[in-house]
Amino acid sequence: MAEALIEAGATVYCLDWLEKPDEKFGAEQKRANPDFGGSLHYDRVDVRNTENLDSVIRGIAAKYGRLDGLVAAAGIPQVTAATEYKVEDVMKMMEINYIGAVKVRWCSWQNFDDDPSLQEKWEKENFLGRLSKPEEFRGAGLFLFSDASSFMTGSSLVIDGGHTACPKGTQAILKSTEIMNSV
Repeated sequence: MAEALIEAGATVYCLDWLEKPDEKFGAEQKRANPDFGGSLHYDRVDVRNTENLDSVIRGIAAKYGRLDGLVAAAGIPQVTAATEYKVEDVMKMMEINYIGAVKVRWCSWQNFDDDPSLQEKWEKENFLGRLSKPEEFRGAGLFLFSDASSFMTGSSLVIDGGHTACPKGTQAILKSTEIMNSV
């Protein structure tokens, strides 16, 4: 998303709780082509700290004289059996994933190293049978930040690989096809 916005000439700030961005960020920052007019920056923010968040956002807006858009992507995963959740874990997730998402936060997506079977499960639960790639959200992001969406309000732009259309995923379609073929 950030790359597409930079290519469209935007100044993009990625905000996260990490003291410094990971190595991938540095590589992407170097790849940002100044000929497009955009740039990529990083700032540290903990979405649970409203004063810090407000200060960073106000600083960015003051530096450029405006703030045109915002992608709220706060979230931390925790793959734990419901009976093993601790109250502290639930509270932390609520603070970041729900309260923080309403504010702002750039985050990394689910890490499947902890539970490799989870990726396979998620892939089977959408019509396309795979997970999305970050670049597949570029067009939607550009559209939403552009004047092309200036009259769009209160709408859902669903980009979910067909999960909404077929919540049981490809396995349900294959099973239905087998049943119909056996008749």
